[in-house]
Amino acid sequence: MIVNKADYHLKVTTMLNDTNVYTKVTDYDIYAAKSHSDNLAIDLLHNDCISNKQFKYTTDYVPKCPIFYGMPKIHKKDCPLRPIVSQIDGPTY
Repeated sequence: MIVNKADYHLKVTTMLNDTNVYTKVTDYDIYAAKSHSDNLAIDLLHNDCISNKQFKYTTDYVPKCPIFYGMPKIHKKDCPLRPIVSQIDGPTY
């Protein structure tokens, strides 16, 4: 099934404008968030909870803003969207 682009944008906008579910963030610093998660990983490394290899794997990336998109539920009436937030290379990846 192909979803009309205008319908898709309307559904996503309607979903994101629901203030009971989502909160608008005006100030989001992905580098500060990554720095905070890196500090937690440093603590885990110093307390021998993770290995050097695990530390490098969890901290060696450049953070990007997570990507939001909707997957159509084609089996349901009016084809609602399932919200997906891809955290790949996000600050807490």
